[in-house]
Amino acid sequence: MSMIPGVQDRPAIISADAAYDAREIRQYNRKRGIKTNIPVNKRSRKQPKRGRPIRFNLELYKKRSAVERFFSWIEAFKKIVPR
Repeated sequence: MSMIPGVQDRPAIISADAAYDAREIRQYNRKRGIKTNIPVNKRSRKQPKRGRPIRFNLELYKKRSAVERFFSWIEAFKKIVPR
């Protein structure tokens, strides 16, 4: 339970790059009730995955990309300001 009303202790959904496509990461999140939105990394799979396909929400992933670009812009801006 969070100390601040209206703030969650853990996220409901985690979006990450395909580099984080690992069984261990997905299991860790599933055990804690966190949904994972990670695209399948085709380069790390020697054989195609059998069974039910992994859920992936492209629209949610696009929002994550916008947030990443914003943080990148902020980092670049901080480097310019002190000069």
